[in-house]
Amino acid sequence: MLRLRKLYTIEELEDLLHKHRNKYFYKFSFCKNIDAKSLVKEEIKSIHSLSKIGLLYGIYRSDNLIGFLLMYPSFWDSKILGINVGKLKFFLTTHVSSDFLDIFLKKILEDMRLINIKVLFFRIPVFQYFLLNYLCPKLLLTDILVTLCISSRDIAKYIENNTGTHALKFEHAEPKDLPILISLTTNAFLQSHYHNDPFIPYELAEKIFYEWIKNSVYGYADNIIIAKYKNNILGYLTCKINKIGEKRYGIIDLVAVDKRFRGRGIGTALVKRALKWFLPTVEYVFVGTQATNIPAIRMYEKVGFRTVSIEATFHLWYDNKLKRS
Repeated sequence: MLRLRKLYTIEELEDLLHKHRNKYFYKFSFCKNIDAKSLVKEEIKSIHSLSKIGLLYGIYRSDNLIGFLLMYPSFWDSKILGINVGKLKFFLTTHVSSDFLDIFLKKILEDMRLINIKVLFFRIPVFQYFLLNYLCPKLLLTDILVTLCISSRDIAKYIENNTGTHALKFEHAEPKDLPILISLTTNAFLQSHYHNDPFIPYELAEKIFYEWIKNSVYGYADNIIIAKYKNNILGYLTCKINKIGEKRYGIIDLVAVDKRFRGRGIGTALVKRALKWFLPTVEYVFVGTQATNIPAIRMYEKVGFRTVSIEATFHLWYDNKLKRS
């Protein structure tokens, strides 16, 4: 018999994640230099912190823990969209029946009402077909996220074999550049899960990315590289560095190019420059893009990235109060 209930102890969840680390940390399954114990430790720390502002349940078969559910508020999304937005971490180690998933979905809706969440964002890896088949007819599928990765060893090889010059000039963005960066951001992320949700107005979906680049300029990003030609900013790329144990990995977060100059290698040049900046300090670099953005995927693969995960993004609305204008 399957049941949802409060976890006995956080150590119980830690044991589950360690036992099923390859399935849970699938994005890092090709990262040989990142220690599994450190991955589990950092994730447990994050879950424990988020559980203080959200709801955490274990999924049990008899008395055996086979998964968990964590629902928590997303204050940043909520502030911009003007409604209470939540996020969901959800993990199952095995298949479950559609009857249990019916109960599971009902429980999620009850908890959304309990903590006043209007819409819930979450992702499911595409290898969990039974979940995709169950969720697709019931929820909004808003994008398919492809995550790619490159190792520092491959970065070094690529840079060594690609030493050609480019007419572009690269600089670190400053606050004075923000108006131009915002202008470049306009309509640059139309394939995002925000834009693909018919209940989120276009203006608010755009505002998400305006605030994102603004926050990046004022410290959220560890570096923002701008590409200039004759003193005109033609594109930008934001970089972040995260840490797991003693190992660091990089993230290419936002990439935008002036629509008048797309297809001319500016995005590729920005990625190359970012990899060069990352190289001395990180073991790996990750980047995410939508499966529908074929040009971006080809660009990253050309530079040496390889796909490490594919996830479906779902939105669950408690009520449909937002209407697209």
